[in-house]
Amino acid sequence: MAKGNMFLGQARGKVGDLVFYRQDGQQITRSRNRNPRNPKTEPQLYQRAIMGTITAAYSAGSALFDHSFEGYSQGAKCQREFTSRNARLLRAQIASDLANAHTGAAQLGRVVGPKTQSPVGFPNMVVADGSYPMAAFVFTPQNVEGETACNWKLPTSTSGETCAHYAARVGLIAGDYFTFCGFAYAPDLEQYAFIVPGHSGEAGAYQSVEHFFFVRLGVKSSFVSSTDAVAGKLLSDIFVADTYSPYADVEGLLSKAFGSAIELSDVIDINGETMEGYISLIRSRLDQDLRSHSELVWGAETSYNGLTSEFVLEAWQAGTEALGNSRLILEGGGF
Repeated sequence: MAKGNMFLGQARGKVGDLVFYRQDGQQITRSRNRNPRNPKTEPQLYQRAIMGTITAAYSAGSALFDHSFEGYSQGAKCQREFTSRNARLLRAQIASDLANAHTGAAQLGRVVGPKTQSPVGFPNMVVADGSYPMAAFVFTPQNVEGETACNWKLPTSTSGETCAHYAARVGLIAGDYFTFCGFAYAPDLEQYAFIVPGHSGEAGAYQSVEHFFFVRLGVKSSFVSSTDAVAGKLLSDIFVADTYSPYADVEGLLSKAFGSAIELSDVIDINGETMEGYISLIRSRLDQDLRSHSELVWGAETSYNGLTSEFVLEAWQAGTEALGNSRLILEGGGF
């Protein structure tokens, strides 16, 4: 039975073959499916794995993702845009991996295991989108062999160039933010959120415990107006890191010399461990709805952080069976 006054747009619940609910302050109606399909079919399991992955990623990074899409209001609308874009992307990656029989690190698909709380990053996940062009930082991707990490670097200065001239030339503007963000883990800690039964230790058959991280760097007005020479400056002379997540290596990042390459390991640190994972850079502006288009890229030498496409079905079949057969009262079972 529906609750609330449907004539005033407040109804919630079922009435006959209709389901009422509210979304973005409006009453929405959809038809009721009285004969749902078997949720354990292969297509349904792939869909659950994809949506579980996107949901976990958004939940972990919602401090940024709930307002990272230019033109979409904060909250539900940004969440739907994040979910829609990335679910389509991940579905296409998994489909391509399976259709082309990709194996090992050649697979793009990365998903979470069933019933896990830890997020998983995957290549090209869209973490922000908008019309604001990226500036100042020059990106160098991982090499083809995967032996070097990607990095961002500020352009070199010219002889005798002042801070003000340099800032104007490369696009460093007071009031701009450059936010490094992503998902990372420490492989040497061997912390796993899920392992596919029967495949312990097999690459691509385990999900590492990952952490969402971010560091927001604000361009200092004192730098863009300074007549000092750029040579010898540190990142702390150019930026202020006023907002950041746990595990962010703010002190180490700001102490880097001007012109140094910035890698994932420079942004996040967990007790001095070697870090791997996905990273991106977002440009935005103080008090304005301006965002750059930014996607995750792999920031280390290997890429086994989540379950690869070849293990998705097996992992979610095992998880679904466990979910449906518990005998514990608090997990859905009975006497």
